Amino acid sequence: MIEAGEESGTLEDVLAVLALQLEKEKEMNSKIQKALIYPGILLGVMLVVGVCLAIFVLPKMNTFFSSLHADLPLTTKVILGSGDFFMQYWYFFLVGLFVLILVFTSLVKSKTGRLLIDGAALKIPLVSSLVKKSNTAALIRSLSSLLFAGVPLIRALEITSGIVSNFYFKQALVVTSKDVEKGEKLSVGLSAFRNIFPYGAIEMVEIGEETGKTSVILKKLAEFYEEEVTDVAENLSAIIEPVMIVVIGILVGVFAVSIIGPLYSVLGNV
Repeated sequence: MIEAGEESGTLEDVLAVLALQLEKEKEMNSKIQKALIYPGILLGVMLVVGVCLAIFVLPKMNTFFSSLHADLPLTTKVILGSGDFFMQYWYFFLVGLFVLILVFTSLVKSKTGRLLIDGAALKIPLVSSLVKKSNTAALIRSLSSLLFAGVPLIRALEITSGIVSNFYFKQALVVTSKDVEKGEKLSVGLSAFRNIFPYGAIEMVEIGEETGKTSVILKKLAEFYEEEVTDVAENLSAIIEPVMIVVIGILVGVFAVSIIGPLYSVLGNV
């Protein structure tokens, strides 16, 4: 954006708009992170409790039941066996985790990996809405800022393609910039990628072109989608929280039935 400002002689305007854009992006990212903190804490607690059970509790319970030669239910045998397996082969879990991180990192850096990950992100329920709206908000905000600062549309599209994170949004902007260069309208070029944009986004761009107020309408549209992203993140958090609580409850219930039930039975017989 600074380079474009230098090219067009509007560097001062570009810097002012860029400062505002960075503030908006920081505000939006902060809201998303805040909405996802609690589910993240729950997930972390679940993992820590699971590891502690596998290391400290299950081996002792297995030794106890083995010494009494008790006839255990299948679920109890599975849980105790998994604890033993973890204790004996814990290094395989560490190596497997390291390999998974390495593979995922390599996948993210490769073009094929980005295609797969970004494509999946646009199709996963709930997540797809967040990805579409966050990329659309960043795209429209950047495009609006550049046009408002006097940067030509084709150059603005080229710069914006380097700002959005999703590969398919980048591809849409690159192809659209070529269409605009040939004389097509922005809304016509984007309409070929209607499936990745939220409903109504392209129609609003078309209205902006017809009224001659593209940058103004894009600015309002960016603000709308930034609020939408925050709402989607909060809704996602609201859905994740009860789901994780139910999962924790089920795990606790299975553990209680599988371990504490046979324990009471054995002690009663004794």
